[in-house]
Amino acid sequence: MRPTLSDGVMLMYNVAVLLSAGYMTVQFGIEDRVVLLGIAVVFGLFWTVYFRIAVLPRLIENADLPADEEGGSERGPGADRRS
Repeated sequence: MRPTLSDGVMLMYNVAVLLSAGYMTVQFGIEDRVVLLGIAVVFGLFWTVYFRIAVLPRLIENADLPADEEGGSERGPGADRRS
Protein backbone atom coordinates (compact mmCIF):
# COMPACT_ATOMS: atom_id res chain seq x y z
CA MET A 1 0.00 0.00 0.00
CA ARG A 2 1.51 3.30 -1.12
CA PRO A 3 0.91 6.42 0.98
CA THR A 4 -1.22 9.00 -0.81
CA LEU A 5 -1.53 12.75 -0.48
CA SER A 6 -4.64 12.18 1.64
CA ASP A 7 -2.63 10.05 4.07
CA GLY A 8 -0.05 12.83 4.48
CA VAL A 9 -2.73 15.47 4.98
CA MET A 10 -4.47 13.33 7.61
CA LEU A 11 -1.19 12.72 9.47
CA MET A 12 -0.32 16.42 9.57
CA TYR A 13 -3.89 17.28 10.57
CA ASN A 14 -3.82 14.82 13.49
CA VAL A 15 -0.46 16.16 14.67
CA ALA A 16 -1.88 19.71 14.60
CA VAL A 17 -4.88 18.62 16.67
CA LEU A 18 -2.66 17.02 19.31
CA LEU A 19 -0.30 20.00 19.42
CA SER A 20 -3.12 22.52 19.80
CA ALA A 21 -4.62 20.66 22.77
CA GLY A 22 -1.17 20.19 24.32
CA TYR A 23 -0.34 23.87 23.82
CA MET A 24 -3.49 24.99 25.62
CA THR A 25 -2.74 22.61 28.49
CA VAL A 26 0.79 23.94 28.91
CA GLN A 27 -0.22 27.61 28.53
CA PHE A 28 -2.86 27.42 31.24
CA GLY A 29 -0.95 25.01 33.49
CA ILE A 30 -3.81 22.52 33.59
CA GLU A 31 -3.08 19.48 35.75
CA ASP A 32 -6.60 18.22 36.51
CA ARG A 33 -7.36 15.15 34.39
CA VAL A 34 -11.07 15.95 34.09
CA VAL A 35 -10.35 19.43 32.74
CA LEU A 36 -7.70 18.00 30.42
CA LEU A 37 -10.18 15.46 29.07
CA GLY A 38 -12.76 18.21 28.58
CA ILE A 39 -10.29 20.35 26.64
CA ALA A 40 -9.34 17.35 24.48
CA VAL A 41 -13.01 16.68 23.68
CA VAL A 42 -13.69 20.33 22.83
CA PHE A 43 -10.63 20.56 20.57
CA GLY A 44 -11.49 17.21 19.00
CA LEU A 45 -15.00 18.38 18.15
CA PHE A 46 -13.79 21.72 16.82
CA TRP A 47 -11.12 20.17 14.59
CA THR A 48 -13.52 17.44 13.40
CA VAL A 49 -16.03 20.06 12.25
CA TYR A 50 -13.25 22.09 10.64
CA PHE A 51 -11.97 19.00 8.84
CA ARG A 52 -15.42 18.15 7.47
CA ILE A 53 -16.08 21.72 6.31
CA ALA A 54 -12.69 22.95 5.09
CA VAL A 55 -10.29 20.05 4.49
CA LEU A 56 -12.36 17.11 3.25
CA PRO A 57 -13.93 18.93 0.27
CA ARG A 58 -10.44 19.94 -0.90
CA LEU A 59 -9.17 16.37 -0.57
CA ILE A 60 -12.10 15.08 -2.60
CA GLU A 61 -11.64 17.82 -5.20
CA ASN A 62 -7.93 17.09 -5.54
CA ALA A 63 -8.23 13.30 -5.45
CA ASP A 64 -5.56 11.41 -7.36
CA LEU A 65 -6.70 11.04 -10.96
CA PRO A 66 -5.50 8.56 -13.55
CA ALA A 67 -2.73 9.98 -15.77
CA ASP A 68 -5.04 10.37 -18.80
CA GLU A 69 -7.41 12.68 -16.88
CA GLU A 70 -4.83 14.97 -15.26
CA GLY A 71 -4.46 18.47 -16.60
CA GLY A 72 -6.67 18.31 -19.69
CA SER A 73 -9.84 17.18 -17.98
CA GLU A 74 -13.00 18.70 -19.39
CA ARG A 75 -14.78 18.28 -16.08
CA GLY A 76 -15.25 21.35 -13.94
CA PRO A 77 -14.49 21.74 -10.26
CA GLY A 78 -16.68 19.59 -8.05
CA ALA A 79 -17.57 17.13 -10.79
CA ASP A 80 -17.96 13.52 -9.73
CA ARG A 81 -14.60 11.94 -10.56
CA ARG A 82 -15.44 8.42 -9.41
CA SER A 83 -17.27 7.43 -12.60
